[in-house]
Amino acid sequence: MHDYSHDSVNTRGVGRRRTVQQAIGTSGSLDSEWVEFEQSNRVNARWIFRREVARRYRHALMVMNTDTEKFDAKVGVGSSAYASLADNAAEAVDRYLQHAIIKQLKPKPYEVGSILVRRGTMENFKNSIHEGYDGLNQFEQRFARSLDEVGHTWARNRSQTGYKIPLVTLGQTVWFFPDFLVWVGQTVTNSYKQLSVSTPRATTWLKQMRDENCFLFSRTKMCQRQSR
Repeated sequence: MHDYSHDSVNTRGVGRRRTVQQAIGTSGSLDSEWVEFEQSNRVNARWIFRREVARRYRHALMVMNTDTEKFDAKVGVGSSAYASLADNAAEAVDRYLQHAIIKQLKPKPYEVGSILVRRGTMENFKNSIHEGYDGLNQFEQRFARSLDEVGHTWARNRSQTGYKIPLVTLGQTVWFFPDFLVWVGQTVTNSYKQLSVSTPRATTWLKQMRDENCFLFSRTKMCQRQSR
């Protein structure tokens, strides 16, 4: 990244202003065009770089050092230096995503906790960790019934508060919460082929979910705790 500390040309951004005149006591106004005026606001190169990185993938900031003096340089908004710093940030994020690897933190397994349900609308399942679930939409309900027929232990994952998988992709969404979790032995399956399907209906639905990529499992050890 270029050091703009002593650059007074590329760091200069053009300011613009717009003046509107309106007579007191009237609703009409005389509109005007934006006109160039002196120069734009100046901000630290550090602010620009970190802002652009955060827009793409905030977690990348944890491994990027912005404490050097060149990040103290004052850069005008809209200047060529500003655009260059934004490009540098984009390249840095692309390089981070190219080499980032998701690893499980050990030894701290996720523990499936108790859930709150309405008894009047709860549907019972025989192979789920919890006694049953409510609030399932039609699609989730049909999938849960088919999944229950497979015979493996499973659970419905809590949205936004349950087990989450980090996403190493561009954008503001950094976590993925699977709809369902399925245990095969001591691990959570991450492949449809690892599920031993015992009924035709379960076979049909699980194949459809696989083809439409409607669920995702992670090979991670997890604890089981019965709901009270």
